[in-house]
Order: sequence, then C-alpha cells, then structure tokens
Amino acid sequence: MTMSYEEVEARESDSIEELDMERSAIDPRLPHLIAAAREQRAFMRLLAAERRSLHIPQTEVARRMGTSQAFVSRFERALVDPQHSTEDRYADAIGRKVERRLVPG
Repeated sequence: MTMSYEEVEARESDSIEELDMERSAIDPRLPHLIAAAREQRAFMRLLAAERRSLHIPQTEVARRMGTSQAFVSRFERALVDPQHSTEDRYADAIGRKVERRLVPG
C-alpha cells in the first residue's frame, strides 16, 4: 500500500521539530527553511515507503542508481541533503517519476 506524502509526514517524527524556534527572531527566514527541510525529508521517506511497497531491495535501488546500498540507506533516512537529480535517480530506480511545480509562496 502506497502512503501519501501527508501520511508519511504525519507518521514519522522529525528531529527538525526539536529546533529552537526562538532562533527565528535572529533569522526570520528560519521557519521557512525548517518547513522546506521537513518537506524534503518527508519526501525522501515517501520515496522509501514506495520502494518498500514495491518490494525492491535497497541493494537493487543502489545498483540501478550506480551507488552503494549504504548511500541508499542514508538517503532513505534523510541523513543526506540530496540534490533534485539524486531524488530523480532514486525515483527512476523504483520506476517512478518526480514532478515539480512552482506555486505561489
């Protein structure tokens, strides 16, 4: 069963939530940056959930991406800060495509 982006985001706690919001007084961009980081991490977890629902081993994703299983594991746990091209390669390795769109902020 594939989980939605919102379900993944709500289901898994995120260490980013532990950031001290008082710092936003120092940098008013901080809430936006935190929200963007949360969204990216939730998306990475969504990709991992999709891989698991398709029963594709991490080793196979790594082979298809031309990388190591250890990197795929770190990626899925959001321990890396990937470029969009990495997300695209991961999605391609599990037979999916990432679509991005520009919306008003």
